[in-house]
Amino acid sequence: MICKNCGVDCDPEQLFCLRCGTPLDFSSGDTKNEVEADEEIELMEDNTATINLNEDDIDLLINMDIAERNRPKRSYSESEQMKKKNAYDQDNISHKKNIDLDEEEDYEEDYDDDYDDDDDDESNSESFFQKNKILIIGAAIVSILIIGGIIALVFFGNSKKYEEYYQNGLTFYNKGQVQNSITQFVKAAELAENDEQRKEVYVKLWEAYSQIDGFENDQIDVLKKLVKIEPENESYYQALIVLYDDMDNDAEIEKLINSVSDSDLQERLRKFDATMPVPTIVPGEYNKPLSIALTGPSDRTIYYTINGGNATTSSDAYTKEIELKEEGKYTIKAIAVNKEGKESDQFEGVYELKFNLVNEPKVDLDSGVYNERKKIKVTAGEGCKIYYTKDGSEPTSKSKLYEKPIKIPETNTVFNFVAIDENGVSSKVVSRVYDFQRVYKYSFNDARATIASSLVGEGVMENTFGSYEDGSQMYIEYDSVVEIDKVYYYIIRATKESESGGVTFSETYAFNTDTAQF
Repeated sequence: MICKNCGVDCDPEQLFCLRCGTPLDFSSGDTKNEVEADEEIELMEDNTATINLNEDDIDLLINMDIAERNRPKRSYSESEQMKKKNAYDQDNISHKKNIDLDEEEDYEEDYDDDYDDDDDDESNSESFFQKNKILIIGAAIVSILIIGGIIALVFFGNSKKYEEYYQNGLTFYNKGQVQNSITQFVKAAELAENDEQRKEVYVKLWEAYSQIDGFENDQIDVLKKLVKIEPENESYYQALIVLYDDMDNDAEIEKLINSVSDSDLQERLRKFDATMPVPTIVPGEYNKPLSIALTGPSDRTIYYTINGGNATTSSDAYTKEIELKEEGKYTIKAIAVNKEGKESDQFEGVYELKFNLVNEPKVDLDSGVYNERKKIKVTAGEGCKIYYTKDGSEPTSKSKLYEKPIKIPETNTVFNFVAIDENGVSSKVVSRVYDFQRVYKYSFNDARATIASSLVGEGVMENTFGSYEDGSQMYIEYDSVVEIDKVYYYIIRATKESESGGVTFSETYAFNTDTAQF
């Protein structure tokens, strides 16, 4: 196959010339017909070919071009060049193509130059890359996008799995199943993507390990990791000192203190009482509820207060995390007391909770009386979950989670809804009261009249009013509505009383609200 642009011999399997990048003409029928060639190649107005290739094709073409440039060049005599030129001209006459006229006019000069000087080989190879750089750049961009997509999928996938394991750990921990919580937290730590997640899960691991004897080295390990993440957090250093002191490892205490670059913090740590309780959350201002654990020597009991009063052995004994749920300022004081009654220095920390505003949920259905079971749709701000109750009680994060529209119950129901953000901050509660009153085909008055007429026909009643000549009276009264296999019935009681008040007749009827049968 002869390239129509530069006249070089080309392999019949090539789509375009490896020397100059010009698309090859397959209309001669040797390897491909004209239709197939048109599907593969489209000549652009700027004489640049757009070819449907994948990344493997591009790599192959680049390697073929390199091989072509390294192949020994053949010298053509003047007669040979003329023969090739004539063959090209004849082929061009037989198979007309939409070739740019400027290209035809420049052919002879390009043809001669292509074989006169080996230096032109390099420039023509450059022409190949010049003309196809869009393809190569495009392939590179696609590769980058694919790689970026894979990275994004892995990142978000891991982030989602991290959250699942972390939440499972919290569930186990809150239920007192500490060992199970550790398994979940460890897995979450392996999947953590950033320091924020690592800090979050390491703190919970620290708290969980501190609940079980024999996990002192595990506590030390996570505390060291926390120090690397937050080297300014004094609580981590204090907790390490407590653990090392409990293990009589003064060398590690000295090594730890010497590693601190902040001279003021270093001085405070040297004066720190290693028997004093240490909180897992450093005192300060927070915009979410807190669960604060206190750690201390294993052989001591911790006593604490949260109202600013000094802690004594008469204060509350620490057995579980201190929950601060409402906005306000809390001063926690705590001491650790050994079996002989010796007290540690008193820990004192001020925690101020100032929550971000969480907008109350929006309920689209107003309170009122309804005779059909409409759906209640509730929405809340981004990052918030909606919880609700149906018994009038105040909803919390432990109440039923709203996930889809709710049908009005067939009773008088008080709904309470609350929105809670990812930090556990709650909105105001929104209440709705729905009084459901079903509309039946036949009303109670229809049922009463039907039953009265039937009793008159049977001779039980003298008239539909229920009165008797002897002074007796028949009472036909509504009792309730019941559902049996999705069919509704009025329960109606007919009672006849004598003039003296004695009951002489009593019967109960089930009246079908749709068919009037009873």
